[in-house]
Amino acid sequence: MFRAPFRLGSARLVRCQTKAASPANLGTDAPMPGPHAISPAQLARRIGLAAAPALIDVRLPADAEADPHLLSTARSSAHTDVETLIPALQGRRAVVICARGRKLSEGAAALLRAGGTRPKCLKAGMRHGAQRACRWCRPR
Repeated sequence: MFRAPFRLGSARLVRCQTKAASPANLGTDAPMPGPHAISPAQLARRIGLAAAPALIDVRLPADAEADPHLLSTARSSAHTDVETLIPALQGRRAVVICARGRKLSEGAAALLRAGGTRPKCLKAGMRHGAQRACRWCRPR
């Protein structure tokens, strides 16, 4: 049942005692990501399905050595060579993964998007979310 956050009471508005929607209430580990991002929990639910997205790991070699884990079915690719993957990704969904989920994955996803594909970036990258949320993470 929906309760309004405010109600009238003795000529003033009184705040109702309702729980606000928060990540703890919703059973997720983080707020909803942006339109071009995917959370580790959302990705974990999609790996292994028939319509699973293609995973592209664009971490720098130094970052990959520091954290040697890799998501199953992920294809390692240099962030400078991502444009060569566009023909193979036409009509498929893809998730671009980097160490922190920022510059490299967002830039590579933008290049793929310009080529006509539908990529998303893994929010928080491999370092902060994928290993804890995903049982499909394995050592290299």
